[in-house]
Amino acid sequence: MRRQVRRHLCRAHAPEVRDLSADTLQARIALGVASAQATGLTWVSSVGGFVALMFTIAPDFHRHGLVRPLLEGDDARTAGLSPDERLFALGHLLAPRQWEHVRRDRGGWPESPS
Repeated sequence: MRRQVRRHLCRAHAPEVRDLSADTLQARIALGVASAQATGLTWVSSVGGFVALMFTIAPDFHRHGLVRPLLEGDDARTAGLSPDERLFALGHLLAPRQWEHVRRDRGGWPESPS
């Protein structure tokens, strides 16, 4: 799965990954895949989307107060959905200004980038 996520990031999100060393990219992808799976995601597409959001929005986007309730199904709009479906619902439920708010509040990656 990590290989598929890496290919997707390098193709679709090159600006976010091109300046990272291979080791840093690999470590961040491993962290992202583990975080995605810890939230219950199982589809390769949803794991890849989750990791892409970590690179494009914020490494900790899933912990933000606007996102967490939706991902965890604590919001009525996502309560009846599977974890994978909840991730895809984010794109419909959060407005661009809300994503910008998440981006502004971003935390850093847990390791020192190289």
